[in-house]
Amino acid sequence: MHDVWGGKALAYARLDVVQVTLDTALVGNVLAQIGGLSAGGTPQRVVLTISASGSVSDFTERTASVQRSIAAAAGVEVADVAISLAAGSVVITASIAVASNSVAGGVTVDTITSSLSSSLGTLATAVATLGLPLLIAPTWVVETAASGNNAAATQLVGALAATLNTQGSAAAADAAGTGVTDSALVELREGLFSIIAAGNDADAAASEAKGEPPDALAIAVTASAVEAVASGPQAQLSRASVEAGADLVNSLAEASGEAGLAEGTAEKL
Repeated sequence: MHDVWGGKALAYARLDVVQVTLDTALVGNVLAQIGGLSAGGTPQRVVLTISASGSVSDFTERTASVQRSIAAAAGVEVADVAISLAAGSVVITASIAVASNSVAGGVTVDTITSSLSSSLGTLATAVATLGLPLLIAPTWVVETAASGNNAAATQLVGALAATLNTQGSAAAADAAGTGVTDSALVELREGLFSIIAAGNDADAAASEAKGEPPDALAIAVTASAVEAVASGPQAQLSRASVEAGADLVNSLAEASGEAGLAEGTAEKL
């Protein structure tokens, strides 16, 4: 314990940081983690819109039963359905979450929309299925949802790039021991830019689908990773990498403006 301005502050044991060694095993491990996150894909949702006669207050106590009916009609779990109500007369919006990495034979966007077409495709079948005073047949659209996997994968890319920047040349000099070669480092940076670009495109698509501006945090994470990959020795940057980096900076600059960030934010991050 130590006195701090009359109070007490705990004295913690020193944290020892273990130095990692850049070799093919480390690179393979990190790329496998990034691949696992990317394999999760970009989640989607089916947004169902139902117009019924009456007022919102008429449906407030019926939300749970409507949620169960829609889940059954879509062939999903009740927990995967979120319900919201709005006036005009009553607009019921159901957001049906779809796992991004469904197992074979599991629930997918296609199985959900097929089920909805069968059970809610016409006004008559929808009234019979939901038991609600509907005005028109329900409609639905498929939207892309934001994914935390993109941010996590991009952060891993930045961390790996930082290790390449500090240890890449030394590892290549000891290629016999590390398995790391100059050509492999060049190809690796090209691959890292591709991963960043894929995540950036997915984030942009998710924001556009929701009608929202680009996410400022996603822009910051992506810009940081781009800087890390682009900061390597010139010998490790191919023409393809330079062009990919420039394309990403231009994309981030545009997204920064749409997100309301100060001009030049992406380039400064």
